[in-house]
Amino acid sequence: MCGRANIEAAIPDGMRALHLAAFGGHKGCVQELLSAGADSDAVDNAGQTPLHLAARCGHASCVQQLLRHLKAGSDIDALDDISFTPLLRAAQGGNVACVQALVDAGANPGFIAANGWTAYDLAPKVSRAFQLLQCIKESGKRSCASVPVCALAYLDLKQSKQVPACR
Repeated sequence: MCGRANIEAAIPDGMRALHLAAFGGHKGCVQELLSAGADSDAVDNAGQTPLHLAARCGHASCVQQLLRHLKAGSDIDALDDISFTPLLRAAQGGNVACVQALVDAGANPGFIAANGWTAYDLAPKVSRAFQLLQCIKESGKRSCASVPVCALAYLDLKQSKQVPACR
């Protein structure tokens, strides 16, 4: 062996080993790197931390590990270059388990990005397609006549976790 590897070395886009492990969902590597002292607050050239990447890609186990290893003073709502937090990235990807883990850990669900979007604004874009398919399926019809009613009902559910059945 040639000696200890530099776990903070970055590739040209600024990603370090912990970024790559989080992006790829490699839970064991994330754990080993964190145990070896990898900087969980390091940002790549897009301003993303490993937590942004794990959340965006839906790697809930990596998100949970990174959250457990947040250093004192770390910002769970750190902004990347387009002012998205890890929660916004998770919502954008429709990653429910990651969203839940981040909110449970104290991420701000009401944060408004520079473009005016919130996690709620981003999440339904994924969920809405599923909801519309459910509405069509429940209606027992091949037409989309019930879709607008269901879509509007869904959009009115900002505070509710229940989705009404189609009529």
